[in-house]
Amino acid sequence: MSRQGLAMAPNNIEYPQSIAAFPGREAVAKGLDSTVFKNAAAAQRVFRRASEYCAVDMVSLCYGEGKDEGPWTTVGLVTHCYGIYKTLEEWRGRPKAFAGYSQGEFTACAAAGVFEFPEVLGLILRLERILEEDSPADEAMIRVMDLDQKVLRECCQQYQESGKHVYISAYLSDTQNIISGKQPDLQELVQELKKRGARWALPLPVKRGYHSPLCQASAERARKYFQRMRLCSPSNPVYSCYDGHRSTDPIIIRDKLSRQVQHPIHWKALADNCVSDGIQSLIEIGPGCTVSGNTRIANPNIACRWVQTMNEVRCCDAV
Repeated sequence: MSRQGLAMAPNNIEYPQSIAAFPGREAVAKGLDSTVFKNAAAAQRVFRRASEYCAVDMVSLCYGEGKDEGPWTTVGLVTHCYGIYKTLEEWRGRPKAFAGYSQGEFTACAAAGVFEFPEVLGLILRLERILEEDSPADEAMIRVMDLDQKVLRECCQQYQESGKHVYISAYLSDTQNIISGKQPDLQELVQELKKRGARWALPLPVKRGYHSPLCQASAERARKYFQRMRLCSPSNPVYSCYDGHRSTDPIIIRDKLSRQVQHPIHWKALADNCVSDGIQSLIEIGPGCTVSGNTRIANPNIACRWVQTMNEVRCCDAV
């Protein structure tokens, strides 16, 4: 890898005020930039390991014209983001902690060393195939904006008590959150939410009601694969979407991750806990700025930036 334009940091240096965060599957729609892979030996090693373990051409999967849209999509995204992280780690050192939004937490666990990187790809592929096999045709997720969270909880509870399948899937802030459920029930709920003051209800480009009881059967099928994973103590804490708390216990980290798909994301709590723990900045590693956007909504006291291109790696000094 060329070192031109890069100021190398000492090995094993830690940035005491930053957290590295990784996006979920929706980030793929932003496009995967290949410049880090083309210019960084660390990223090339990651892709070589991934291709050998998965027996696929991971470079073509991520950057080729005929990119896969099925279960391999998340596998490719994790490989892409992990390659960028290893490049950044080689030059800039480690952050204070790790986190990932939704599927991004798998990448966070690999970056922290809880799971071996190639093995986490196999776990993701198995989970994605289970979710695809179990996928009904009538589930959806919607971002609700400008509605008090208390009102949203009350409405969802009322609809659940009447037999409707609607749930809060992500707690982002006091006035912006994500719901999931069965399509007819969601549409009925959205009309009620607008009457109660919601300004926007934006559908998300997903086919499942993720992070809700609708995925309970899939989570139970996947549990055995989580149990088979080899665990190591992480280099730094991992903050969990499950409850927003950090941990260095690999068993706790794994078990929370295994429940994430059927449980709402507590990103507001996660961001607040980061601030309480002295974290001042977040580096989103991967395409787009989904995690950064959600973090700014959750707690504006965290400074956010994102890194995907080689130029952004070069410009990412101590953060």
